[in-house]
Amino acid sequence: MICKEEDAKRFFCPVVSGAQQHIVCKGSHCMAWRWMSRPADPLLPEAESEHQQFGYCGLAGVVTLPPV
Repeated sequence: MICKEEDAKRFFCPVVSGAQQHIVCKGSHCMAWRWMSRPADPLLPEAESEHQQFGYCGLAGVVTLPPV
């Protein structure tokens, strides 16, 4: 899922979380985090500034979006 880094930190990491403990996403502090420039997709949230970047968990595989 493509999201802002601060939003990703609200989700649990499926790799380090277990049945008894839930660890939240570390965003860019994780080696699996992948940055991407904001694609022209109207379903994604608007950036507050031009320089705000989006990313995703690289463990989910490569995120590709259909052409607009």
